[in-house]
Amino acid sequence: MNTVNTGETGCARGLRRILLVLAGLTAAVGAADVSIGLFYRGEISQGIISRYTDTVFCKYGEGESFRVSGELGYELVPGSGPQINSLGMMDREHPVEKKDGTYRILVLGDSVTAAYGVRIGRRYTGILEETLNGAIPGRKKDYEVWNAGFSGYSLVEYVKYLGQKGVGYEPDMVIAGMTFNDINTRGFRVLRIGKKGCLAYRPSSVMKTDLLSFSLCRYSSVARLIAAAVTYKYSKGRDLHNDMIMKNNIKNLVDLKNICMDNGIDLMVMIIPTVLVPEEYRTAHDEIFAVIKEMCGAEKIESLDLREYMDSSVLEDAEMQIQPGDFIHYSEKGHKIIGDILCGYLSDVHRL
Repeated sequence: MNTVNTGETGCARGLRRILLVLAGLTAAVGAADVSIGLFYRGEISQGIISRYTDTVFCKYGEGESFRVSGELGYELVPGSGPQINSLGMMDREHPVEKKDGTYRILVLGDSVTAAYGVRIGRRYTGILEETLNGAIPGRKKDYEVWNAGFSGYSLVEYVKYLGQKGVGYEPDMVIAGMTFNDINTRGFRVLRIGKKGCLAYRPSSVMKTDLLSFSLCRYSSVARLIAAAVTYKYSKGRDLHNDMIMKNNIKNLVDLKNICMDNGIDLMVMIIPTVLVPEEYRTAHDEIFAVIKEMCGAEKIESLDLREYMDSSVLEDAEMQIQPGDFIHYSEKGHKIIGDILCGYLSDVHRL
């Protein structure tokens, strides 16, 4: 019996099938991305990928923008929005030139300190500045409190920011406001900066291959989701207890201390707790706060743990949250409490 020779080898047929499968997958991913663009107005990474990896989606309102910034990953464009000053801070304008008799405090922090959604003067930095200048009888100094909080930043960015910019502002004191997610050892990488804001992420500290660095992830929400989910599955539970990661965190803290010591700056780490934290996260949060305190104690760095000044009625008060279900960010009421605690502490301990 004669067979018909199509001229196609088995190898060629196999390659054709692989190409067809890849084409089908590409079409499916493209269709999913189009659907997301039509029916989901936000950035999918904001609500979904953040569950799987340390991803930040930043948007501070109309007309405000971001730019790539070397080792920091990203930063706000100075003066690009109504709440962004000429130094690129979420704060009021401050004169860079330091007058005689001025005591300047630079506060480093993440989105809790930046506090978008809270009026500038009602953030804990503004409360502290106002109270120090108004509540001290016969004071001989003018107090300035600069808010250098940036959404998504953590200890690794605090060190870089202080060394690159903060020291030049001649602060007398640096306060590092640390929350439960500020122990990171790898800096941000920017995926995209566009009209919706800045999308950046931290590569896993325990994976050799950075899946989110593939070009497709820059353009495809579905590809980002898949890459982030795989990263999470591999990395979950390994970061905090990895000896190398802990050593790097201690190094970052020591670097922060050394920069301050070399420039005659007082340093204090302030631990900012979460509010109404869900039960499934509580143990992990307490563990991370304990690690921060332990590191500060080992390196003889002054620390202020706000949990010691807030009873359960405060930490379980829904009015402390900027919005229902957000156990990270504080409302104006919460910022007022933090500002008052901080002012009392500095007045008593540092005699400001």
